[in-house]
Amino acid sequence: MLDVVQQLTREILDHGKVRNSVLGKTNDWKNSHYESLSEIINEELFEKIDINSEAFFSLGNTISPITLKRIFKNQIKESAYKDARFLKSLEKLSIFLGYEELNVFIAQKVSSKENSEVDDLTEAISLIEKACASEYKQMLHLPDLDLEDFDGVVCNSSPYLKRIEMYLQKLSSYGKLKLQEELSNFEVYNYQLVSKDDNTLVVKTEETWNLIFSANEKFFPYQKKEEQVYFLRKNEDNNWLIWDNYNPDIDEILNS
Repeated sequence: MLDVVQQLTREILDHGKVRNSVLGKTNDWKNSHYESLSEIINEELFEKIDINSEAFFSLGNTISPITLKRIFKNQIKESAYKDARFLKSLEKLSIFLGYEELNVFIAQKVSSKENSEVDDLTEAISLIEKACASEYKQMLHLPDLDLEDFDGVVCNSSPYLKRIEMYLQKLSSYGKLKLQEELSNFEVYNYQLVSKDDNTLVVKTEETWNLIFSANEKFFPYQKKEEQVYFLRKNEDNNWLIWDNYNPDIDEILNS
């Protein structure tokens, strides 16, 4: 319910009548600002809730400055989320914003949030798969190195890209080391969205890497199954790119 309250307050602040009033010119609200907000909301409620309607007898068509201050200052006790009077206040705020009722607001916002997370996870999966495929491709072409495949997938100068470059340079330093493509493969699966905010996406994966290298008629296997965590950031074009990842075996890989 806290998420619902926060989303309500954000939309109220972005409402044209609020944003274009004195309230939109300061972030340091005094009691008088909540009185102004109450007047703006009540003026809308007078129009949207008819005094002869069932909604009027159930809700009324006013909300007090004190109630608004408590909501905007997050001074609401958890027990209030089950209080009918508090829920009626949220209902009136939903109506002010143009929604039929609180449940409609919740349904739309929860659906929107879930869809957004699905879209972001889908994009993250695509980027992680491309990054892993690019890394595998580079190992096939040792000792040549070309990191252009990571453009548009990984942030420039990111810690993740630097570690990949270090690892590939180390493999290249072994000279005739060759990845046996017919004996090697990798798989990334069980993607999970760990957390998300406006600029950071954290995704956990499970990965299996079966790599067989050869040099001078000798074979050098590398086989690992492990969890990894990828950290994605938005670039200047507002697109997700991989910034870093946590690989529990990275020290072993770089130092072996």
